[in-house]
Order: sequence, then C-alpha cells, then structure tokens
Amino acid sequence: IGISGGTLLGLFVAWRAGQWALDQMVFENSAFTIRHVEVKTDGVIRPEQLRRWAGIPPGQNLLALDLGRVKRDLELCTAIHSAAIERVLPDTVRVRVIEREPIARAVALLPRADGKNPGTVIHHVDAQGNVFTPLDRSVLNVPGETADLPVLSGLGHADLRPGRRSESPQLQAALALICEF
Repeated sequence: IGISGGTLLGLFVAWRAGQWALDQMVFENSAFTIRHVEVKTDGVIRPEQLRRWAGIPPGQNLLALDLGRVKRDLELCTAIHSAAIERVLPDTVRVRVIEREPIARAVALLPRADGKNPGTVIHHVDAQGNVFTPLDRSVLNVPGETADLPVLSGLGHADLRPGRRSESPQLQAALALICEF
C-alpha cells in the first residue's frame, strides 16, 4: 500500500509540476505575447475591420489563441468566402481572407402579415449562387459601386438566405447568363 501510495503521490506531483512548468514557460511567457496581426485580403474590406471581426485581443498569448474560433468568427460574415489563420512565432498572427465578389444584386420580397405592400431586401449574389448581405461603405477600402450590378427580381425571401447557396433554378440560370454575358 505504501509503494502504491508513494507512486501515485509521485505521479501527481510530477503532473502538477509539469502543468506549472508549461504555464510558466509557454502560456504565461511574455515572449509569446501577440504584438502584430498581419491581415491580407483579396477584396475591398479594410484590414482594420477584419482585425475587429477576428476579435484577437492585444496582449494575448500567441500559443493560447484559439485559431478555430478566429476563423469561425471571420467566416460568420457572409461576405467572406474563407479565412486562414496562422501563428508566426514568436509574436505574430497572420490572417488571410478571401472575399466573395458580387456579380448581381437580388431583390427579395418580404411578405407582410396584413397582406399590404410587401417590403424589399437587397442581397448580393456571387457566381456560385452564394447570397450575402451588402457591406456598409465604412468597412470598405475603396468605395464599392454596386449600382452597376445587374438586378435580379421576382425571387422570394426563401430563395435568398444570406450565408447560404441558393438552389433556385431561376437564380442559377440568371447567374449562368450573367457569367456568360
């Protein structure tokens, strides 16, 4: 019993010492404090806005940063196709973003319960049929002019759900025509 108890106590002390050493040398080490967040995008969203959407707090430990959460937070914006997050030791986070490029504006009718004049909502659509909400001009690097995009009308609100690909045959045919044109 004494040998078993001593072995268990030794293992517990070794485990706690290892945990303390890991915290002191890695997770609380000031050498791994995030000092730079490099943002690259292929589109028009300002890097400052992408930094805000990424939600990387200044001074956080680089190795304790949840890269999956940062990627998910960026991809929750419907105008972003994909994001890649990378740690660059000792103090840099590199963020690369691929944005969706609108090729058309789609006007969706919002039915009203009283049956009177329906409201409208404007969405952007990319070449694959992904629907996303237009971005505010304040988050764009260059003022995006979307007034010259073709307008798709006659679609229901169910056909245009931001963040999803529309499976509407009419919308897919219209997008194919726009791409060919």
